[in-house]
Amino acid sequence: MMTTLNTSAQDPRVDQFRPAVVSENPIQAESIEQQLTLANEFLDRVCPLAHGSHRDVQSYVVYYQHLLAFFHDGQQSGLRQSVQLVGLNGPKEAPSSILLKADSGRHIELIFDPQGQRGALNRAHLDDIQLESSGSVATSGMTGAERARWSSLIGPDARVAQPDGIARDFTGTDGDAYRVA
Repeated sequence: MMTTLNTSAQDPRVDQFRPAVVSENPIQAESIEQQLTLANEFLDRVCPLAHGSHRDVQSYVVYYQHLLAFFHDGQQSGLRQSVQLVGLNGPKEAPSSILLKADSGRHIELIFDPQGQRGALNRAHLDDIQLESSGSVATSGMTGAERARWSSLIGPDARVAQPDGIARDFTGTDGDAYRVA
């Protein structure tokens, strides 16, 4: 049974980013536009920009060790807490994904795809948000080890982008490899 994630400001599950709740409860909405609106509200709470809202972002760029969000009017903003940016995939000027780290220590991957079901419908081309939760996942040679699990926040099927327990590789903000295992 799938339940709806309540993204209202009064819901402590979103504000505290409790991974077990978030990973098991994808945002359900009647339309893709509603999914994107709720996803941007989630990002505004968990990884807010210093100025403006994620819903108004036209593009994201990694500049040195900072995430810059560019708006339609040419203005830009970084994250309120710049240390939340921990990695990316693709070129810094047009990343295919950005890895953020919430205050809870859990990772959030923003996936961009201008041809994707949701990415084609928004200026920033945000197609999915994958959330890390921690769980005991048996993997080859590491039975019962604590391994990362990933779930889609806005995907209609709450798909897992990679099988549970498989490491994800990124380029860290310092240019070195950054692995979420």
